[in-house]
Amino acid sequence: MSDRILKNGRVVEDDRLIVQLAEGEAAADIAVPAGPVLVPLAVWQARRDELLARARSGALGVWLAAGEEVAALAADLEVLQVIGLHFPKFTDGRSYSAATLLRSRYGYQGELRA
Repeated sequence: MSDRILKNGRVVEDDRLIVQLAEGEAAADIAVPAGPVLVPLAVWQARRDELLARARSGALGVWLAAGEEVAALAADLEVLQVIGLHFPKFTDGRSYSAATLLRSRYGYQGELRA
């Protein structure tokens, strides 16, 4: 069963998988499944060249953990159609700050997800 998200004012099915690194797992070695996914920043950085075509098609986006630097994606923002931002706690505003930076400083126009 897929999750549901609010997108453009409507509740829609969300089949996008968030890939997570297990403790001790190397970013370069993780299996990236087919279909729509969000990969951790470390995986994007380690396998960028391999994942670019999927990102351009919108099937792949990057998942930023709270506190990870938005600047690490600056050169790739035109390619990435979706960026996920992790909010570990309701009161943790770091990802909100990252979203603000993406929109205001970097002019990112793609989809942002929490």
